[in-house]
Amino acid sequence: MVKLTFPRFGPYTKIIKEFLEDIGLEIILPPRVTKETIKLGVKHSSVMMCYPYKVVLGSFIEALEKGAGGLIMYETKGKCRFHLYHSKQRIVLERLGYKFKMYAFTWTNPLKLIWYLIQLRAKFWRIPKAVIKAWKNIKKTEATDHGDTKIGIVGEIYTLLESDVNLHLIDKLNKLGCHVDVGTKLSDFLRHRILFWKKYKYKKEAKRYLPNKIGGHGFESLYNSIYYAKNNYDGVIHIYPLSCLTGDAQITTIGYISKSIKDIKMGDKVLTHKGRFRRVTKTFCRDYGKEILNIDCGGLMRLNITPEHQILALRKDEIKCRDTVCRPNKIFTRWCKPNGCKKGERFNFNPRFIEASKLKKEDFIAIPKRKDIINKLGCTNDMVRFRKPKYKDIRRLPYSKDILRLIGYYLAEGNINYDSYKGTNKKYLSGVSFTLNIKESYIIQDIEKIINDNFEARVSQYTHPNRPNTVIVSVGNRSFAFLIKKLCKEYCDKKEIHFDLMQLEIEKQLEIVKGFFRGDGCFTDKYGETTYRAVTTSFKLANQLFWILIRNNIKATMMEQNIKDRKKSYMVKIANAEGIKRLKDKTIKVTARKRKVRFIETENYFLTPIKTINADEYNSKVYNLEVEEDNSYMANFLSVHNCMPETTVEVPLNQISQDFNIPLLHISIDESSPEELINTRLEAFVEMIKMRR
Repeated sequence: MVKLTFPRFGPYTKIIKEFLEDIGLEIILPPRVTKETIKLGVKHSSVMMCYPYKVVLGSFIEALEKGAGGLIMYETKGKCRFHLYHSKQRIVLERLGYKFKMYAFTWTNPLKLIWYLIQLRAKFWRIPKAVIKAWKNIKKTEATDHGDTKIGIVGEIYTLLESDVNLHLIDKLNKLGCHVDVGTKLSDFLRHRILFWKKYKYKKEAKRYLPNKIGGHGFESLYNSIYYAKNNYDGVIHIYPLSCLTGDAQITTIGYISKSIKDIKMGDKVLTHKGRFRRVTKTFCRDYGKEILNIDCGGLMRLNITPEHQILALRKDEIKCRDTVCRPNKIFTRWCKPNGCKKGERFNFNPRFIEASKLKKEDFIAIPKRKDIINKLGCTNDMVRFRKPKYKDIRRLPYSKDILRLIGYYLAEGNINYDSYKGTNKKYLSGVSFTLNIKESYIIQDIEKIINDNFEARVSQYTHPNRPNTVIVSVGNRSFAFLIKKLCKEYCDKKEIHFDLMQLEIEKQLEIVKGFFRGDGCFTDKYGETTYRAVTTSFKLANQLFWILIRNNIKATMMEQNIKDRKKSYMVKIANAEGIKRLKDKTIKVTARKRKVRFIETENYFLTPIKTINADEYNSKVYNLEVEEDNSYMANFLSVHNCMPETTVEVPLNQISQDFNIPLLHISIDESSPEELINTRLEAFVEMIKMRR
């Protein structure tokens, strides 16, 4: 007879063992969960797999070492990663050399369960009596004494019920004089599969906060929290397990400025896959020593990411024509021509979050288009004046198209001028100068015209004695210099665009890019290559120019250049004729040729193809973020999901806590959770509830 084992399941472990033995099966229990069990699971698991997966895997390894030959595992078809447990664990354990059989069953497929019982030679006539006995023991186990303080606990079922996993949290609350009710008990789990109308009114109300179900018993946590609030409980505790990117990932933060993921702090706002900024609610860092995927989409659009981390993507073999007449279920290769289908308008180009390990070369990753506008009219001059100005002060710099194009010229070729007070080394702003090639006469004329039409300032030209092909256009006005410095800063490697300018109407923003590309751009138009490139030594500025182009429906790429004996520079490139035309720059003429692009453009995204995917061994720290509402962020310009779905319910749970005026405590648990900190938080929470009463 095969010796079977199953994961320990808190107070129900003994009941399940007795039930299986009563129907004639031989059971070997895995040892209690210890630090060694967790270490075993972590060692052979991806960092993005959740904590329960790692604990169960470690338990299975210990049980197999004790002589087990069959693993019993519950199977689900839900949205939680639990449905992957049995298949992934089987692969891992087989690679480790263990000989066993996995018995994964589900209540929705009774025939499969019966077949397993036949294979294991179970005694079917004993099942009714064993079920009755087990149910009585379950109800007896779940009976609790009432304490003075009533607390409900919600969260992922395994973390809730296995005391060695949740650090004996329920026992600690009982010692503090609390009556504890677990929202997802085993009896509830079994009954709600049959008596699905139980707690119906609470489920209906919970849909206002979260319309769709998610993994980790997130929806169950919501309606149980409402149940506790309406049944006079004193507080709710939400327990959830944790599950990353390497430290060099650049995250797009407020102002479209990239910041290393390891430098992101709670409270920072990051760009999400919906093209809006949302606050970071948690940051995560842990050691990792396994395989990592290198995904390259060209330029700086590349990721070093753990295999299970989800990316907003579209698989090429999933792009199918919706038209059942002209191309029934054909895989995307080129646009439909029959029946008037133009540019793939009948194809389905909706990206979804997909695990990185399931992507391959030529699949697509999404870059969101940001469309919101905060339309400010101008920048006010708040300069402190120590002396009467020579020229009339510019009290306000309007955000007109001409002024914004002038700002683009400054970002490309401008610098701030200073003078010194007589007899001192103290400097003061004196104006702005633009350094241009003598052939760029149209830019020189444009700068002079914009200044003369809008300000009172001295505009002069002169040629550098050692550089006869260079013309310097100098604008003498202190307040103009102050405003330009305020909006764009100074020095070539420190320039950036003010946040106000990054929120303007897209047509106005286009003038900034137009001025910059005219000043620092290189246009190539020949057969096989139509590109418009601009280079800057400011990493922040290059990022902002990239996102302005994306906002204006212009697909761009950003590259890093390391040229010997020069500063590191960054190239922003438009490599398609249609994108260059969308700049609407009359000084650039693009030859009409057949359009050949590899990316896909939709209303909300650019879908850029993956050029290469490689796997490497990695042994260092990895990082992740938790972002409110959208649960995603932009890493190296590409959309990735944040933490696990269990964290997604934090926002609606907080709203329920506020709406029903019930205290709420979130506790995240993983292999690195310090027990002392959790004890302190529990004691403080209970004390707060008692004082509140």
